[in-house]
Amino acid sequence: MAAPTATTYTRNVGHGILTTFHAVWANTDNHTATAIIDLSTMHYTTNLKILQIWIESTAGISAELHFDNDDEDDVSLLRHPVGTVGNIHWDFRDSPDGGLVFNPSTEGTAATKDLELLTTSAASGDEVMIVVQARCD
Repeated sequence: MAAPTATTYTRNVGHGILTTFHAVWANTDNHTATAIIDLSTMHYTTNLKILQIWIESTAGISAELHFDNDDEDDVSLLRHPVGTVGNIHWDFRDSPDGGLVFNPSTEGTAATKDLELLTTSAASGDEVMIVVQARCD
């Protein structure tokens, strides 16, 4: 068996990105490195800047987002923990860089810079919804 196939939508206009991910589990298989934003498919393919993220999930599953870093360990961004029900919103627009940026020149030379999902503790009936607003250069 495999982790559920998600319903996704991505809109890339110029430098702007809006993407959604929604999955409902029918088993206990987890997502291990599922691309939420795959920069190779965008108009501009370097320096992903995360502006806002919303994650909503059921209580039984944990959803973690990280930047893919092929050279070393992935760079963990945030986690919607097991036992938390509902929507968590992160807004990075007021940060010094105007968003959360992964710089591959300092983090790893072979980094894909993709934003990926890792889930743990999946069970039948669990559900995860993710919305990401971002920019890329």
